[in-house]
Amino acid sequence: MLTSFAPRIRPERLIAAGRVVLALFSLFAVWLDPTEPARDAEFAYGLLLTYMLYAVAVAAVIWRVENIPSRWPFTSQVIDIAFFSAVIFFTSGPGSPFNVYFVFASLCGALRWQVRGTLITAATTLAVFMLFGIYFGFIDEDPAFPLRAFIIRGVYLIVLAVLIAYVAIYHRSEERRVGKEC
Repeated sequence: MLTSFAPRIRPERLIAAGRVVLALFSLFAVWLDPTEPARDAEFAYGLLLTYMLYAVAVAAVIWRVENIPSRWPFTSQVIDIAFFSAVIFFTSGPGSPFNVYFVFASLCGALRWQVRGTLITAATTLAVFMLFGIYFGFIDEDPAFPLRAFIIRGVYLIVLAVLIAYVAIYHRSEERRVGKEC
């Protein structure tokens, strides 16, 4: 068996490629619409550029190695969620168009740890999202706080987490079914 197709490296390679695409198109989108991000624009640009460099460096390493350290998936997941949280915070909070990053994190959790990873990642990102809502809506008392968008995006994160978890459960049951047939 070729070690480059070892089960632990495959999801990491897919995630690394997805991370590069996400970072590249995020920078492209911000370049197309220079009025966004609204809050702390220079810092947000710096974060996006830093993430792009991180994504390219990780992809270059992941695609060259035959095996990954056992702690890498967790470390990478924490880095991604921390970065996504910072970008969302500095680009309009709960009204940020970058909230879709949390969906990417949930997908990464599903690829790495199936249902458990999906649910833990979704709970973490939903908690961060709720904290942003509390901060921007009540503590910062932002008059432009988009309450309706906040509620819809929160429900969107919950529904997508459930759907991703279901796909992970279905995938696991299909693997078992195919294994019994062979």
